[in-house]
Amino acid sequence: MTIQGDDRRGWRRAPLVALAAVAAVVLAGCGGGGGEQMVGDAAGLGPAGEQQFVDLYRAAQEAGEREVVVYSSFSEPLKPAFDAFSKRFPDIKVTGVPLFGAPLQTKVEQEVTSGRVTGDFVASAVTSMSYLDKAGRFEPYRPFAANSVTNDLFVDPAYPGLTGFMYDARGFLYNTTQVPEGSAPQGWKDLLDPAWKGRLGITDPTSNGAGLSSLYQLTASGQFDDAYLRGLADQQLQLSSSSPELSSAVATGRVPVGLSVSNVDYQRLKKGGAPVGFQFPLTSGGYVASVYGALTAGAPHPNAAKLLFNWLYTPEGAQALADLDYFSPVPGSPTPDGYPPIEQIPTLTPPGLAEQATGEQQVLPEIKQVFGKA
Repeated sequence: MTIQGDDRRGWRRAPLVALAAVAAVVLAGCGGGGGEQMVGDAAGLGPAGEQQFVDLYRAAQEAGEREVVVYSSFSEPLKPAFDAFSKRFPDIKVTGVPLFGAPLQTKVEQEVTSGRVTGDFVASAVTSMSYLDKAGRFEPYRPFAANSVTNDLFVDPAYPGLTGFMYDARGFLYNTTQVPEGSAPQGWKDLLDPAWKGRLGITDPTSNGAGLSSLYQLTASGQFDDAYLRGLADQQLQLSSSSPELSSAVATGRVPVGLSVSNVDYQRLKKGGAPVGFQFPLTSGGYVASVYGALTAGAPHPNAAKLLFNWLYTPEGAQALADLDYFSPVPGSPTPDGYPPIEQIPTLTPPGLAEQATGEQQVLPEIKQVFGKA
């Protein structure tokens, strides 16, 4: 299930046309197979914004930067967007390395402290990203193309290396052979119905991940208290170690309903023929995950990485995200098919970046106790 809304696909067509055809910038002597590269009004920021893109691209070429290495759990889902970036800037390829959670933190820590850095750009949720930024593992950098992104969920002076670049909408994924259309839980309160006991699954909330983040947002919203968490735990939730594992369990019917599953996973499974449905938005507000980007301190391809980071906020970048069923935080951005702007979708009110960064870890001991893993 998806909600219907106005079609935003025509958003800011003029900048897209400009990006594709208006400005050809000749970078003579900078390499690139002949030197003529299409840059254009890439950010919809006018001549000054265009020049910043040109300068970054020229700097990347002059430094021989032909690659951006991305560490992220979103490396595979975002590959089509990275390919679009490489089409815009043909001399630079994006290599994604799937990492998240503790392995991501360890990898970045080891590289930066040893001075042997391979990863250029890191993209993940707030827990790992805020930790690494506070530890000085990211370069303080705010993308110039993100100047319209002012929501404190995505930017905070206390975290100068982080800027959010997309929303990942999450709802209830259900197996339609076990849960007929129209009978899936409509919101978080419905989950306490005895009929759902033993039939629900979630990414293990006693460790960092979507499960913990969603339960934290439930309590931070003020709509749900400790009694609700205990009631949810009494429903004998089946715990998965990762979001892909949970999605697979629902698709195969081992878990009838998965909580806090990404709309992106639903779309992927549906296109693959899996018997799944998706409940979003939720009557009491859906969980929307914020994804942050950052430049690794001492990155080997800093100019190319900055070019990618800024491109994600351009009309072309925002459209690439929407095509993959993600939402951009840039006001007026295109949205995934069938969805209105994120501001019009009922969601749990997420805390700001600084509060989120510490809040999840503060509630973790309580959640471990509730779910019997204290």
